[in-house]
Amino acid sequence: MFKSKELLEERGKLIKQSRDILSEAHYEKRELTAEEDARVDEIHKDADRMKLEADKLEAQEKREQSQAEEEEKRRRKAHAERTAYVSKDERAKFESRAFVQWIRGGIDSCDAEQRQYMATRHAQATPEVRAQAAGTDAAGGYLVPEGFSGEIERSMLAFGGMREASRIVRTNSGNDLPWPTVNDTGNSGAILSENTQVAEQDITFASVTYGAYMYTSKLVRVSFQLMQDSAFDMGAFLSSALGERLARATNAHYTTGTGSSQPNGAVTAAGDSGVDIDLSDTTKVEDLVDIYHALDPAYRMNARWMMHDDMLALIRKITLITGTTVTPEWAWQPGLAPGAPDTILGKPYTINQDIPQPTNGNKGLLFGDFSKYIIRDVIGGQLLRLNERYADYLQVGFIYYMRTDGDLLDAGTDPIVYADVVT
Repeated sequence: MFKSKELLEERGKLIKQSRDILSEAHYEKRELTAEEDARVDEIHKDADRMKLEADKLEAQEKREQSQAEEEEKRRRKAHAERTAYVSKDERAKFESRAFVQWIRGGIDSCDAEQRQYMATRHAQATPEVRAQAAGTDAAGGYLVPEGFSGEIERSMLAFGGMREASRIVRTNSGNDLPWPTVNDTGNSGAILSENTQVAEQDITFASVTYGAYMYTSKLVRVSFQLMQDSAFDMGAFLSSALGERLARATNAHYTTGTGSSQPNGAVTAAGDSGVDIDLSDTTKVEDLVDIYHALDPAYRMNARWMMHDDMLALIRKITLITGTTVTPEWAWQPGLAPGAPDTILGKPYTINQDIPQPTNGNKGLLFGDFSKYIIRDVIGGQLLRLNERYADYLQVGFIYYMRTDGDLLDAGTDPIVYADVVT
């Protein structure tokens, strides 16, 4: 089968034949014979046909070449991604080994490559940690690798509830982070009469500013025996212990913090639903319905409940009384499909033990769009290893630091509302 180039070469040979015939007649100063004239016409027809075929072949070849190039690009990209994944995976394993080795035996126990890596992490640590480390460990504090940070995060998610429900934003530095808000719900357009000037209506902007409060796990002491036990997973132990401590401290502030020298809690920032849950009678279902509809419809699609476990126990006992018919657990419904959550009035809920208990006068129930509660984390948690301070106890101390803040992104329309409990 001809390729376009070969077909064009054959076409060129045909055209040369026709030119030779024409040139011979011209040189002899005569007209073409009938046979020559027919031959030239036949050659031109064949040449035109071959040109069309060559054009089609060339277009096809270009398509095939383009397809081959795209396939090669995809192959190279897939190869690069596989290589990068392997490299990234191997790098993560190396970082984890180096970090755990440092945890177990300090910087002197690391090999040359591990020491270089840990020295780099030490140089990246913030001045606050290096200042705290002075005089306690020549190696100082270290930024933890990504894998260890992830374990800390998982441990924190397991406690409290606010991190589970809220939106997490991570920044590389701890500078104040202003977040613009706007509430234009009170303004609308209007019909414009002929020859009438358009009225002006400004949009009012505001902002919520997120800081970066320094939190610490306080001191965790580990015995030399555990440090030397290779079968004991030091990384998992520390991430769990440190993460749970930080979760208890931060979740309390994300929930009920005052906003003064600490995060502004969801309970503090929530709007008043205007509904009181009366636990002394049987109208609690109606109270829940009123709270549900006290939230602006714009926030209901992504809304959830948040409460203390004691409040959930009360809600699960609610009965709807209609005449002589009693329907138990009308408000609370179990999720029976795989992955389906239990719900209250069709909305999921989060248990948060830092929500005030359902006693008289407490804000015992929240309902709203918790993605509007922003938790700001400064990435790069830092771990400090204290070698000498507890050496006479045959122990090593560890302290973890993180910087975070939290506040409700509220432009004035109350994306989360609370209900008071009365008895």
